[in-house]
Amino acid sequence: VKVRAERWSESEIAPIEMGGGLTLLHRLFSDVNAFVLSAADADEFARVETHELDPEPDESLTYGEIEMLPFLHLLQRLVLPAGGVFCDLGAGSGRAVFAAAITGELFSECLGVELLPQLCAAAQRLKTPFFELAPAHGLVTVPKISFHQGDLADVESWKHADTVYVASLCFSDTLMLALVTAAASLKKGSLLLSLERLPIEARQILWLEGCEKMVMSWGECDVFLYRR
Repeated sequence: VKVRAERWSESEIAPIEMGGGLTLLHRLFSDVNAFVLSAADADEFARVETHELDPEPDESLTYGEIEMLPFLHLLQRLVLPAGGVFCDLGAGSGRAVFAAAITGELFSECLGVELLPQLCAAAQRLKTPFFELAPAHGLVTVPKISFHQGDLADVESWKHADTVYVASLCFSDTLMLALVTAAASLKKGSLLLSLERLPIEARQILWLEGCEKMVMSWGECDVFLYRR
């Protein structure tokens, strides 16, 4: 028996309407080493916060990335209404924001909030080439895209979002409680996607609708779906 193995790229196995968009995203991020940027920023942040020359790293700032195609498949499985607002809390270099932006008319606005300045600046720099190259990659409709440097507690920039994604896997207990407090500002019906189960205090404002599986840069993880 002869077996022929073929290797397919994400763009080739993606839904046809997203294939060109995936090609564009891989091109945009090919020269972005967000792990290096994150490490440098996290070290500086820790020194400022602790006033120590060689502080212990803040595990809440541990960096990880989405895999583009699994993330897009997750958004498709959620069957979201068209024209909503997507937000990534802890957006890093912007991978999830730009991935959400290639979903056609699913989102009218995609925004990211990132604490670390070099990561946020890297995401900002990708906006211009994304919009310039989008038409050539078959993206007729692209949403508004913005990035804000700041803490997730600064809810004014993202409380209007309909779908909020947060890679909370390494968040401290204090930061998880801050996330729950901030989520109280979301409008009713909004969806919060968290990689970690929220603390019991969330039950007062959020309803756990279910759990999905998604492949990330480090392996498969849970995505908990909360409804405001």
